[in-house]
Amino acid sequence: MKPSPTVLRALVAVSVSVTAGWAAPAAAVAVAAPEPVPVPVPVPVMIVLDASGSMRAEAGGRSKMAAAKDAVDALVSRAPEGARLGLTVYGTGTGSAPAEKARGCEDVRVVRPVGTDPRAIGRAVRDIRPSGYTPIGQALRVAAAALPAEGPRSIVLVSDGEDTCAPPEPCEVAEELAGQGVDLRVHTVGFDVDAATRRQLTCVARATGGTYTDAPDAADLSAALGQAGARALRDYDPAGTPVEGGADPATATPLRPGAHLDRLGPGQAKYYSVEVPAGYTAYATASLILPLRRSELLRITRYAAEGTECVWSQEVKHAAGFVGSAVMSWPVRRDPAGAPVCERPGRQVLRVERLGTTAVEEGPLELLFGLEPPLLDRPSPAPPAPSTPPVTFTEPAGQPRRVLGGGSFGAAATLDGSGVYTDTVQYGEIVFYRVWVGWGQGLAYRVRFPDSPGRAATIVRATTYNPLRDELRWDHEVYGESPVKLPRGSDAIITYPVHYDNRRSFVRDPYRLPGWYYIAVGNGQERDREDAGSAEMRLEVSVAGDPEPGPRYAAVPADILGSAPASPPASPGASPPASPGASAPPSGREPASGGPASREPAPPPPPADAAAGPLSLVSGAGPAVWAGVPTALAVAVLLTVLLVRRRRR
Repeated sequence: MKPSPTVLRALVAVSVSVTAGWAAPAAAVAVAAPEPVPVPVPVPVMIVLDASGSMRAEAGGRSKMAAAKDAVDALVSRAPEGARLGLTVYGTGTGSAPAEKARGCEDVRVVRPVGTDPRAIGRAVRDIRPSGYTPIGQALRVAAAALPAEGPRSIVLVSDGEDTCAPPEPCEVAEELAGQGVDLRVHTVGFDVDAATRRQLTCVARATGGTYTDAPDAADLSAALGQAGARALRDYDPAGTPVEGGADPATATPLRPGAHLDRLGPGQAKYYSVEVPAGYTAYATASLILPLRRSELLRITRYAAEGTECVWSQEVKHAAGFVGSAVMSWPVRRDPAGAPVCERPGRQVLRVERLGTTAVEEGPLELLFGLEPPLLDRPSPAPPAPSTPPVTFTEPAGQPRRVLGGGSFGAAATLDGSGVYTDTVQYGEIVFYRVWVGWGQGLAYRVRFPDSPGRAATIVRATTYNPLRDELRWDHEVYGESPVKLPRGSDAIITYPVHYDNRRSFVRDPYRLPGWYYIAVGNGQERDREDAGSAEMRLEVSVAGDPEPGPRYAAVPADILGSAPASPPASPGASPPASPGASAPPSGREPASGGPASREPAPPPPPADAAAGPLSLVSGAGPAVWAGVPTALAVAVLLTVLLVRRRRR
């Protein structure tokens, strides 16, 4: 295990009691656990396999079709319990002669309906013989019609070439399905494809919110299809308000507090703007989750309103890992007069970019933006002594419960606090879970993998992230036939209890905020054997420590990072702001100096489609609203006194 080298500057939003639409910031109550949530089930998936004539060509000393059959067989044999799979093929009923085109472009058939025993799909794929055309657009329509009519559903499409039958154009069909409001994702895999085919398959995936994965040769196909299948079965798609970043600072897309979702291609940069009121502290995170064999450098750069570059933060996603999160925070002065340009309130611009990559696919980009109000006063409990140890793991009681982890932070499966949970992690997957940790509490957990005779070895990894998705602690081990426990040399992977004054300690700073803490479990690294298969996993979770009151704020920090549970626990808020003179993140540079002292423009109105809420109203308001808060509180107190007197009569 190791602590993160990045000092956390984060904020987790939790709800407070509200009277007549206004919050009472002085109320400080203990955080309660969120309500239990239903256990999700695998998303129904239709596999669409290219069996056109081009699949007879050789790749790596064997036919493409043989490699594709092995990849599909591996996918269905590793499918998790309860998986609902089907198989559709095209190109098997005709030849590829011009006279056969009309019939060949209708040659799409559902070989096995969704819900078929995965073993039957494995047997059926062995009998496929490639011969004909490539009607991708028509295949998408047939596959979509064969899926359930309601609920999330997915298509996994494998092709080695472009559609040879358009119309209908595959991308137009994908847009058509998306335009119907169908909750359908199409994940595409390009097998030894050229640039034109890659563009077409990427377009299909993007139109439906799916992902494209490149398989340059037969050796990569099994892993690529397995990753696409895992995304599809787990509803792998990240969550957040969809946004499209601007191409330059002038067209930067406004972000409101909460979670957002965009896509970012190799070498691409996008721009977003945020509004930070006087006295607030802002927090921003960009997270990129891509398959194995991809090394990425993800960077956020912040600019002041007049264009001064203020600070940057970056994170490397190694080929052996799965996740890269670049995190930054910055304070804004209460009195902007004479303040450095990078610490003045108003509009700021964020540039998010992928650097130094050879990857070909566009990836989902999860964004968080948060605003921390000024502090009213500190919490009453004394700060923990520097020597106070982390929390202690307590053996959870009860029977193991089956869960289905998500494929990203935004899709993480919610765990009901302390308990034992089980899941299956496929090769090349990273699976996310989230646990609510309140003030005074900490997280302790361990991961077990059972004995598995004959299993080829892979690297298994467990990682803890805080509410701003910054890496806290991790451990890994080689897992083959013998049982494995993570962590290796201690009882559990643990955190410190969450306290406001943890921010005074470099080591404890990442544990200063309550909210959703994430556990990510991964199976496989670049050098592992792709035939290692799945890993049965047992997750033992202990939420330890006594809940306690938190700090009090001058405003309501309601769900500012999109992280409050569905049934929000009562809490006074989250962490207080850093001081106006707080330094820049260690991973970035100090704010630029010497620029002209220009007056900040007035904040623009919030986007018309932004969700309203207490913080949304307050954070975008002017002095009149802030001045009205004490008045509203006084009125609330007076009404309460009158009501009590009336009841006593």
